[in-house]
Amino acid sequence: MRAAGAAIVCLVELVGSPARGDAPDAAAPDTAEADSSRPVDDRQGYVRVDGGFASAVGAVGVSFGYSPVDLFALEAGVGYGPTGVQVSLMPRLQMGDVSDRFVLGLGVSVGIDVGGEPSRDPIPWINGEFGYEHRWDFGLCLSVAAGYTHTLTGGDESVGVPLGRVGVGYWF
Repeated sequence: MRAAGAAIVCLVELVGSPARGDAPDAAAPDTAEADSSRPVDDRQGYVRVDGGFASAVGAVGVSFGYSPVDLFALEAGVGYGPTGVQVSLMPRLQMGDVSDRFVLGLGVSVGIDVGGEPSRDPIPWINGEFGYEHRWDFGLCLSVAAGYTHTLTGGDESVGVPLGRVGVGYWF
């Protein structure tokens, strides 16, 4: 058993170290350093943690987005709120410069009951929001948004409420 542990340690050291005679490449930057020095407008993906009231991802959630061009982003999220687990998809129009943007989004989400008594069907929502986002050069972002959300169910179950959220994320 002791020999197996020693073999694993030797293997890890061999794999993790440069080959004999090779000096570490001083010109190759550390991955984290290279990412932080990349211009903010070259970053197309982001992850953000959101908290709020009646937001597309509930009271607390995580959103993932992709922005192939400056003007547009597509965001997907998952979270939890009073209607259960929330899953969302929202296209966003982004207006402004690379550091400060106004954001307009219109999308759908669904609240999935996770064990409430009595159990209920999933609740589909339509969400509209207007917000602001600031991005720092090293990738960190802060966003705020307000808007309106309404169920897509008919009859007496149809409900509409204002929404608000604050998020902290990272563009990569």
